[in-house]
Amino acid sequence: MPVGFGFDAGNVLSVYVDSNNNLYVGIVSGIYRSTNNGINWELVLDFESYETPYSIIEDNQNVLYAGTSIYMPPYEIGGLYYSIDSGISWSHIEATTHYRVHDISIDQDNNLICAVYYSPSSIGGVYKFNPTNGNWTVLKSSLIATAIVIDEFNTYYVSSDNAAGPTGCMISYDNGQNWTSINSGLTNINIQTLDLILCLPISHRYGRCVLRLFYLGLFLCFHGQQAGLQVAHLLFGSHFTQGNLAVFLRNIF
Repeated sequence: MPVGFGFDAGNVLSVYVDSNNNLYVGIVSGIYRSTNNGINWELVLDFESYETPYSIIEDNQNVLYAGTSIYMPPYEIGGLYYSIDSGISWSHIEATTHYRVHDISIDQDNNLICAVYYSPSSIGGVYKFNPTNGNWTVLKSSLIATAIVIDEFNTYYVSSDNAAGPTGCMISYDNGQNWTSINSGLTNINIQTLDLILCLPISHRYGRCVLRLFYLGLFLCFHGQQAGLQVAHLLFGSHFTQGNLAVFLRNIF
């Protein structure tokens, strides 16, 4: 049962809270906005087709973006929408037509780093969209990308559907120029979403040296017979290798 009034029942595919504490949900029919913690809702972006908002995010200049995907004709829509008035009105970015955007993160230069399920010419990948000049840059191709996150160290993580091959989850330390698989230990690499959780600091003493480190948990959710939630890796700011990290964690705990 939906919370509040004015909300059309449907599958919720994206949820976001902006810097003004406005709440947004994306469902198949469009995007709803609430300014009173979900008590009342208003439809602010109405799709006339099967277009679906998979991701909603706010950039460093308080511009809202919605990434959409479509699975039914007409395929000449989809891509990115933006709002400069806290979600009251939205405009389509024509340069993004035909791109099926499943997730968005914002990099340190305020570019949109997008997990693209399909692009106009092929299957998708990781794409950088510059909102200033409207240009797309391919960071990783031949990937049915489902989710993208960027941590405080500007490290990129992307997940993918394995329909185009078993790729799973990948990491990039250099703004998407090079990618490395981090699937070790995963029981399923058909990954549909991922997120980073900032945890409490931990301390460990080596003789007179005390290490106090913040650690990030990378959580993934996937489809299939082994569907569920799995902690894939713990990653420190100094970026341990997988082998060294495993030894380090055993020593700590």
